[in-house]
Parts: sequence; C-alpha cells; structure tokens
Amino acid sequence: MTNFAPIEFERLWGYLRNHLRDNWNVGRGRKCAQRPMDVLFMLLTTLKHCGKWDVVAGVFKIKPPKFQKMILSFATVLSPYLYERFVVSAADKFTMEALVLGGNAFRNYPSARYTTDVTFQHTNMPSDQMKERSAYYSAKHHLHGYKVEVSVLPNGLAIYCTDHYPGSEADIEVFRKNHKFHLQHLLKTESVMTKDL
Repeated sequence: MTNFAPIEFERLWGYLRNHLRDNWNVGRGRKCAQRPMDVLFMLLTTLKHCGKWDVVAGVFKIKPPKFQKMILSFATVLSPYLYERFVVSAADKFTMEALVLGGNAFRNYPSARYTTDVTFQHTNMPSDQMKERSAYYSAKHHLHGYKVEVSVLPNGLAIYCTDHYPGSEADIEVFRKNHKFHLQHLLKTESVMTKDL
C-alpha cells in the first residue's frame, strides 16, 4: 500500500520512534487509540494514494472526520522533525568539497552545488470568491494549485524546500523571495577560494 519494503518501513520507524514517543499522544485531552507505528503506516498510505478522505479512511475502517484529524495532527508532529533530520542536516553535511570528493558532482555542471526548481502541485479549485480563487490559478498549467521551490544536491537529497505559494505566483518571484537561502549556501569556503587562486 505504501511502496515501502518492510525493511525500509522498519528503518524509517527506527528514526522516528523516540520522537513520536515524546511528542505524539501526549498532554491533556483525548488520546488516539491507534499505535504511532500504525498511524505512520496510515499517513504513508494517505500520501501515496492522496484520494478523498472517506476512501482512504474506509480502507482502515475509521470514520473520515476522525481519520482526517488523526492524520493531520500526526503530520503536524512529524513534519518538522523529518525536515530537520533529512533536509536541513543534508545541507550541512554535503558541502561542495564532499560532493566532488565523493564523485557526486553534476556531470554537465561540475561546479554547481545544487539545482533548484519550482514545482506545481494541482489542488481543487478554492471555494472562495473569484478574486481569492484567481490567486491560485496558474495560467502556465491551466490549473489551480500551489508552487514550491525545492533545491536538490547531485546525490538526490533535498537541502531546501519552501513554504507553498499561490499558483499564480511567477517562478522567478518564488526564487527572488528565497534569495537569502541561495546567497548563504552558495558562499565559497576558504579552502575552495584558495584552490581557485
């Protein structure tokens, strides 16, 4: 259902177990009856199939409103940890020097540290007034949706992912709004600068 082999799911669960034990189903209020490992599986299934909530909830025999609330609150607990562990840490770990020495430089652009693109994610048309709806309409794609900028290293790891922007936002404007990140991560280190001389 998730396209994860059991060993991959177990490895992912190993990374997340302690974080979820400390942050999921804690505090006051009603507790979730599902085990965190089961909710992780449900989240991955939901992300893969991405259909209507009632269809995915029916697979697990849980009422759709309860299922939606559970998955969204679980994702809210999980996503900052995943971003910090797998995205931000990759930016610090894989310097330009490490990429070149590891044989992971881009073939056509060996001096480029990462590549960046703005991706479009189709969504349903918002139910707001026409003015609010038009902000999410992309004339380029002829669809309503969101745009996200993602920067990826040559070894396939993402080192940056922005918040979403309305679909009508021009790609170049999304790049300009994230100018600070690019300036910070494209600075040459002292060792690289001495080699260039």
